[in-house]
Amino acid sequence: MFDIDPKEYFAEALKTAGWDRVYRKGEPIPMDEEPGDYIYFIIRGKVAHMIHDSMGGDNIILLLSDGDIFGEDAMFGGGRSLTASEPLEDSMIKRVPKGEFAELLSRDGDLYLAVIKSLTRKSRRLVMDLMDISFDNAYRRVAIGLLMFADMYGEDQERDEPVTLEIGPAGICSMTGAGMESTEQVLNEFSRLGILELGDRSVTINSPGALREWADLTVEKLFR
Repeated sequence: MFDIDPKEYFAEALKTAGWDRVYRKGEPIPMDEEPGDYIYFIIRGKVAHMIHDSMGGDNIILLLSDGDIFGEDAMFGGGRSLTASEPLEDSMIKRVPKGEFAELLSRDGDLYLAVIKSLTRKSRRLVMDLMDISFDNAYRRVAIGLLMFADMYGEDQERDEPVTLEIGPAGICSMTGAGMESTEQVLNEFSRLGILELGDRSVTINSPGALREWADLTVEKLFR
């Protein structure tokens, strides 16, 4: 049972549960309106977990994709979710009522294990992100953020071919926790070195390999 892959298990265990809905890119998922009443399962898409800072900005702290669940913190903790959730692209998401999910848990002990493994993985991602925010300089943090974003969109960085990402400096700033001025300085320097090219609302990574040298930590290790 310890070999369970949470994403695969959720897809099977929740196949007929709840109901599906498409959330459009940038459309807030109103988890705070009914805190703890639903578990959300990403059938297809990308979802960002964000927290609001004291300046009114949104900082991305966790990226989720196909097969991930969220909302379990509010359901099990008995309070409001501490994060806001928003799709980074049009996403198909299943919403499962708390009572129905609890019934599934009571009938399927392995589902408990899948939830625990999922929470452990997300906790590890958050710890790694906090380490980056606390100890890394802006160059490394921006490099890791860009590689992480490319990985979430399934780009094969090992081929070291150009990768275009639909994200601007503000989005990179939110994802990495670096200041806007520092983020723009790093992007301009990477552009000067030929590592990437900047568009109005996009970044083209010309050399993922060179960017990995700045990161000194592959995305695969970051999410292991």
